[in-house]
Amino acid sequence: MKRGSYTGTLLVLLLVVSGGGACGDDDGGGDNSNSNLNENSNDNNNSSPGCGNGVREGDETCDGTDVGAETCEGRGFHGGLLLCNDDCSYDETNCELVGWCGDGLVQSAWEVCDSTLMYPPACEDLGLGYDGGTVGCAADCTYDESSCSVCGNLVVEGIEVCDEDDDVVRDGCHHCLATEFPVADATGLVPFAPSVAFGPDGEFVVTYTTMGTGALTSYVQRFDAQGLVDGAAVFLSSVGHLDGVHEVVFDPAGRLLTVWVRQDSVPTLMAQYLDAGGQPDATPFVVAENPGGDILLYLSPAVSINSSGEFVVAFVAEGGTLTDGDGLGVFARRFTGLGVPVGGVFPVNTTTVDDQALPSVAIASDGRFLVVWDNYNSTTDTHQAHLQRFDAQGAADGVEVDLTAGVPSIDFVTYPKVTMAPDGRAVVMWARNLSVSGYVYETLALRLDATFSVDGTEILVDASPGMRASNGVAMAADGAFMLLWGETSPDLEISMVRSRRYNALGAPIGPVFQMSATGFYFDEFVIPAIGMAPGGNVAVAWSVLNSHAVEDSRFVYALRYDAQGRAYSVNPW
Repeated sequence: MKRGSYTGTLLVLLLVVSGGGACGDDDGGGDNSNSNLNENSNDNNNSSPGCGNGVREGDETCDGTDVGAETCEGRGFHGGLLLCNDDCSYDETNCELVGWCGDGLVQSAWEVCDSTLMYPPACEDLGLGYDGGTVGCAADCTYDESSCSVCGNLVVEGIEVCDEDDDVVRDGCHHCLATEFPVADATGLVPFAPSVAFGPDGEFVVTYTTMGTGALTSYVQRFDAQGLVDGAAVFLSSVGHLDGVHEVVFDPAGRLLTVWVRQDSVPTLMAQYLDAGGQPDATPFVVAENPGGDILLYLSPAVSINSSGEFVVAFVAEGGTLTDGDGLGVFARRFTGLGVPVGGVFPVNTTTVDDQALPSVAIASDGRFLVVWDNYNSTTDTHQAHLQRFDAQGAADGVEVDLTAGVPSIDFVTYPKVTMAPDGRAVVMWARNLSVSGYVYETLALRLDATFSVDGTEILVDASPGMRASNGVAMAADGAFMLLWGETSPDLEISMVRSRRYNALGAPIGPVFQMSATGFYFDEFVIPAIGMAPGGNVAVAWSVLNSHAVEDSRFVYALRYDAQGRAYSVNPW
């Protein structure tokens, strides 16, 4: 077993604070280029007295814009534009020796992008008068400026929420484009691991945990349906106990339910209801205990609740009375809408060799649920995203599924996440590294229909160099969904939050875009979280080291989006 696989990746949250050859380079392209060069030399002698009149005649191969029926492809290239030299010989400088538009690689001689931009310039960097938005990549490998905008021209365009000529703060149009806002500023501490949840009336909360003076302390900050701060942050941690990260959901009545690990002499997974103001509404109750073993603080529990208030908690434990026999294991427990246990703790994973960790859970309105987690194989030093279906009685429904389909992540965890619509339609996302010597990451997703059957093929959300830190996914009642992830640049210097939206049929709505307005130092992972209201409104939060603030000052940021994917937050403070 290899515990370092998780501690090395995830304990950074506590320890910090307490390419290749071009696709399309084939022999055919190389051989043709040599023959074309020889042929082009012969073409240089094809000039005639009429060369330059724009009409091919005599022994001319071309003249001006007249190249006849000849193309770059016909001359052995992958594509490009065949031109004509002044001496009426073919000009192949814009033909593609290797690669083609759509191969995911940028051939800089004739492409400015390909499929998606790895790290696109801001619209204002194009020098075309834009002052907002993110550049995308069009199908012809030119910049897509459809999300670019000019604030103040009285036209709502790109990703603008509005555009008018006043300067009234908080009318929703002060800056045309919404920007991230701080949830917590804890100088000298480290707020991290946020979670986000929407209430029944459009209100939402962001929870976060801070590390300082040798203790973990968690808070919840409420925001009203307009995104404005609703009271002061509420302290969640237990005095006199070492509490872990809090995960939070709303029940149908608008109460908050929070779950966390209390690491005392007997490691215990706790839960508690909070009232509409974020204050304790009932006595904390035990989800699970593990005498003689561990319930891990740094691998936070996962919780999902349905429209009846029934909820499922999934968590990681090791040793003691909760063990799968080898290393870390994933366990779960079900509860009624009144918070009463339905049966005892049960194991989730059937593969028990090495470590299973990082669970995510989602429950349907009829009580069926899904659990996904990361499965580590120490023999190959690889990770797979695994899934298990459960029926409404909590029994495993079918066998454990390896979502990675034989293509695991090399050395790095997959950070699997699952989300679900009330009728059982679900989306699972994960990441993988394909390189044994570097960072060649893919962000992937898979849709499940209301029967929990796979619906369509694996979705390649994004493929780019650099590392992934964590994932988040949320789904609206109609099945539309939004994915986000923490990402670092290939040089591992800049961290950011990126996202992509999809409709209910699994088709992308626009390109990958960067949520965080600025990049951040890579001193810590960027840990994002997302919550979505049934109608499609979204709130996201992430924790970072702010590169524009005093050293060692950490922040949690948040941003809101409407159902059309437009950021519409103003600073709520």
